[in-house]
Amino acid sequence: MKPRLLIPCVFAVLLGACNFNVLVVEVESSEVCVTGLSAEIPADAEGSVSVTLSRDEAQPDAEGPAFEIDVPDGWEVTEVTLLGVGIRAKDGIDNLHFLRSLHLEMSGSHPEMELPTLKLIDIEIDELPYNTSDRTTTFLEATAPFNLVDYLDADELEFGLSMTGDMPTTDWEIGMEVCFTFTAEYRENL
Repeated sequence: MKPRLLIPCVFAVLLGACNFNVLVVEVESSEVCVTGLSAEIPADAEGSVSVTLSRDEAQPDAEGPAFEIDVPDGWEVTEVTLLGVGIRAKDGIDNLHFLRSLHLEMSGSHPEMELPTLKLIDIEIDELPYNTSDRTTTFLEATAPFNLVDYLDADELEFGLSMTGDMPTTDWEIGMEVCFTFTAEYRENL
């Protein structure tokens, strides 16, 4: 008998010997990024800045949760793994070369449980790792593989961003996108 036939045969025997009452289907998404968060920073910020990122008013769906995952009826999102955060220069600046550190926290309020504040990004650097030739955008990996599934049902999410560096002398703005993968599950009793 060839070894590759052994596994299906054993699996078929196990299926026949077991009494399965539940069908479970699980899928994992590819990378998903939520855009539309931004922060305006005044010109008088010297050396360091702390801001709360808010929904971009230009976004048509600016109301509602900071991010939500739309799955078909009967499916449940069981895991949301943060991959990282993209930061991009918007109005008033051409690039992000002046930043020397970046720290991003997320907190939220939930109707049924206490959600801890998560330190999503915590990076001290000489030069940010730019990923575009014009140096207007950088992608920073998450400090840990956070599971954000409990934050999907939060009443409100707040992103706090702290930066240090040689800050611009004019008003400026940055945009942010949050990138993650998710796992969804479908269960049906047979």
